[in-house]
Formats: sequence, C-alpha cells, structure tokens
Amino acid sequence: MRRPISWFWVVLALILFWPVGLILLFKRLSTDRTATFSCGKRLNVVAVVLFIIGGVLIISPGSGGAVIGVMFIVGGLVVLRSARKNTVQGNRYRQYVDLIVNHNQRSVPHIAAIMGLSNEMVMLDLHRMINEGFFVGARIDRATNEIVLMPHPSAMPHGAPMAAMGMPAAAPPRERIVVCDGCGANNKVFGPTGTCEYCGSPLQ
Repeated sequence: MRRPISWFWVVLALILFWPVGLILLFKRLSTDRTATFSCGKRLNVVAVVLFIIGGVLIISPGSGGAVIGVMFIVGGLVVLRSARKNTVQGNRYRQYVDLIVNHNQRSVPHIAAIMGLSNEMVMLDLHRMINEGFFVGARIDRATNEIVLMPHPSAMPHGAPMAAMGMPAAAPPRERIVVCDGCGANNKVFGPTGTCEYCGSPLQ
C-alpha cells in the first residue's frame, strides 16, 4: 500500500500555499484510514492559523495584501468544513466498528435502528468502509441484509501457518485483547505491539 503523505508537508503547504495544501489534504484523507479518527482537531488548528494569517494580511498596508488575505480566509473555511465533516464521519465510523466488531452486530437494519440512520445510509457507509479497507475481505449479503466479515490474517497466531504446513511451530506468543485508540475496535494481539486490523493504528 502506498505510504500516505506526511502530515508535516500537508500542514506546511496549507499554511504557506494553501491551494496545494488542500490538494495534499484531500489526498491524505483518501489514503489514510487512521486520519478518519484523528485529524479533526489538527485541521481545526490549521483553519485558525489560516484565519489569523488572512486577517493580518487584510489589515496590513500594501497593495494586494487584502486579496491574498481573503484567499487565506477562504482556505481556512474549506479546512474548517473538512474538519467538521471528518469529525462527524469519524464518530459514525467508530460506532460502526463498535457495533460490528465489538458487539457482533451484523444486521444492517438493526445497526441502522441503533444509530438512528436509514438503511440506505448505513449500506452506503459500510460499502465505503469496505472499499477503504476498514473491513478487509468483508461483503454485504443482500439476501440476509447483513455484513459478512472474513478472518483477518493478523488475528492468527504466528505459529499457525507453520503448523498448517506440517512444520514444527514455536509456542505462539500470549494472546492479548487491545482496544484501538483510533477506531475503538477490540484487536487480538500476539506480541508486545501490533497494528489495528480495521484502521491501521499502532497497538501496544
């Protein structure tokens, strides 16, 4: 998988040359699952910085400053809107993960009823989450109107593949259940560290 653009360059571009920064921002959001749950506050700070820069340029003497200042303020509004959209979507995605992964809810109508959303919106969100890699190998069963999850390779003890091939396997590390700080999913971890199989956040 292609590595997401560093947040350092995204924030720097947003402050110094926001049109390019907006392109980098949307590209980062589209390629980083962890950003869905973590970048809302960061984007709010960037929006405030853009507003301050824009305000300073507008009130500063000199030709052209007001126009550039307005551009920064417009950029701040776009970033602020992205932050709010990201926060709302992140909260909704976190609820899906909690219901589906932690509470074993599979029925789309049941999930929709719990969250107070329409079946169509839940179906659209789940399809989007599957396409974005939150539920690897999952599918929506139209006959039962349920989401079907597949076992994730990272949830298998390290010795299991060797045993399956008839080779002597070392004693597997002790299994731990770790709650992801990003999406809130319960993950099985077979070692001191791991990676969330749903959003990709590091686990300890």
